[in-house]
Amino acid sequence: MAKNIPAVSMIVPCYNAENFIQRGISSIIHQTCPDWELILVDDGSTDSTAAICQRATAEDERVHFVRQKNQGVSAARNRGLDMAKGQYVMFMDSDDYVNPDILAFTLKEAAKYDADIVMVGHNRVEKDGNIHSDSSHWSDTENSDKIKEDILLNRLPNFVWGKLYKKSLWDDIRLPVGQVMEDLYIMPEVFYRAGQVILRKEPYYYYSHENEHSIMSEAGTHYIRRKYDHFLAWKNHEKIADHYNNNGAAFFCAQKSMRSIIRALSLDAGVNALSEAEKIYGRTYIRECRVPLPFLTCVVRDVLLSNHTGLLHFMGKAQRMLIERQQKRRARR
Repeated sequence: MAKNIPAVSMIVPCYNAENFIQRGISSIIHQTCPDWELILVDDGSTDSTAAICQRATAEDERVHFVRQKNQGVSAARNRGLDMAKGQYVMFMDSDDYVNPDILAFTLKEAAKYDADIVMVGHNRVEKDGNIHSDSSHWSDTENSDKIKEDILLNRLPNFVWGKLYKKSLWDDIRLPVGQVMEDLYIMPEVFYRAGQVILRKEPYYYYSHENEHSIMSEAGTHYIRRKYDHFLAWKNHEKIADHYNNNGAAFFCAQKSMRSIIRALSLDAGVNALSEAEKIYGRTYIRECRVPLPFLTCVVRDVLLSNHTGLLHFMGKAQRMLIERQQKRRARR
């Protein structure tokens, strides 16, 4: 590598992560490959996260730190991409950590296969300390077309982390700010831009479930937003499938888009978590998209399009109550 140009820029968005961020920082500092820079982007934390990050910059010159007002994880990752100097980039979430060999291994695989993306497996770390492999059923492969289609159809997880990317893939791509499902939205764009892609199931990344919180907030508005952003993400997948003339994938993605927007709009009835423009956009998609759906989904679709306010509000309230009960049962378990 040229002088002052690290092999890898590791980008970590941080927000109120004081209980976990030091573990993640340490997992980078102790990499067996020393040729990296760590970019910590604090997204307006109100706890001691910033102080922990600043201390790391004083202890290792390869660690860089910047603060910004709270704009969300996508804006923080985008800021990291703007700062990155490495030939490759890798993302890590602030409550996660990585195997000390992740950089050495992925760089070696990238060089061996002249790969633009090296995707590795991950373990899931639970609150009770148990660690489970989520990638043990994967198959190691250098079949780029298969990997890309599996990302497009979400048969492989669309997490932005756990992957080594050639930085040039991100030259004019940034994560959508304000969306909850930003990973799902952007991953096919990045993968389909790549040439050679390889997959290794060995779990070099540790994904934390220790800090999991309910996806339900007051009145279920966060859940509604997630469903609407699912719709936007799958609609983008559909567009990419169309561009590459993959009719089977486009049909699958359209079905996912339809189910997500029908769910979002029906849950939103009587709550109005979505803007009027979003509701119009969603209803327009429902009217124009022609894919077969299960009978009950078709019933909900027809009620939405009829705009029967009383029935919509009753249906939305019933669905929100059902989801809230499901969430409470999961929390108790």
